Order: sequence, then structure tokens, then C-alpha cells
Amino acid sequence: MALAQNLQEPWGEELAVEKIGDLHFVPLVRRTLNLTCELDVLFLRPGEPGVMERGARVDIDNRLLTLFDALALPNGDRAKNYAIADTSLRRTSPIFCLLDDDSEITALSVRTDSLLAPADGAKADDVRLIIGVTLKTTSLTWANIGLVSS
Repeated sequence: MALAQNLQEPWGEELAVEKIGDLHFVPLVRRTLNLTCELDVLFLRPGEPGVMERGARVDIDNRLLTLFDALALPNGDRAKNYAIADTSLRRTSPIFCLLDDDSEITALSVRTDSLLAPADGAKADDVRLIIGVTLKTTSLTWANIGLVSS
């Protein structure tokens, strides 16, 4: 992949920080860096592999949608649910997240298995996720050249 000749591209905080309400978010995978990602998810939970139940049968697709929402910037409606009591942290401590939007996920691999040793105090429906992320570029630039492997 040829390195894009975009030497005039500014690099600064204004391109990295997304302000939503009073909160500041910094997504790693974002359009301004010409990045996408591939996810490899190992989904560990109590019970038999492949069978997800909590009262009635629960499909894995709903749980994956929840995961994608958790990895991405909150939209305007979801951002209203975030509150930080210490107002000094609102501007000095950004919240880091993986994605600016879940459309940056270009490939997904999911495996489920049994969680053999739940954490102390875990609830019956708690899960453990191990997520591998592979960064990809849509266009190689000076801003993203150090973030992807060749």
C-alpha cells in the first residue's frame, strides 16, 4: 500500500477528542485516522458451549450488539446516561474507547466456550470476553503509519 501524500494533514487534539455533552471521548479506530478493525472475540460464560439461556433462550447476536455499542462512542441519546460527579474530571480525563462508530468493524470472528472459573462474587449471567483487535488502514498516512503492522 502506497503512503498517501497528505503532508498538510494536521495532527492535534481537536482531531482525536470527541466532545459529547460535558464528556470527552478518544476513540482509537476512527475515520480521521483512516482506520478500520477486525475483531476476534472469545465469549466465555457459564453453561454449555453454544447454549445461551437466561430464563428463556437468548441468542448471541443480541449480546454482540451490546458489545459493539459498548466499544463505540455513545450516540446522543446514550451519552445522556453518562454522568461524572467530579466536574473537574470532565475536561481533564477523557474516556478512551475503541471505535468512533461500529461501522469501522470490517470482520468478526466469535467463539463461545464455558467459563470454568467465574470471578469471586460473579453473578450467574456474568461473562468474560477476550477480544483481539487487528487494526487496518483504508489509506496509509503519516498519522496512522505507526498504528498498523505491515
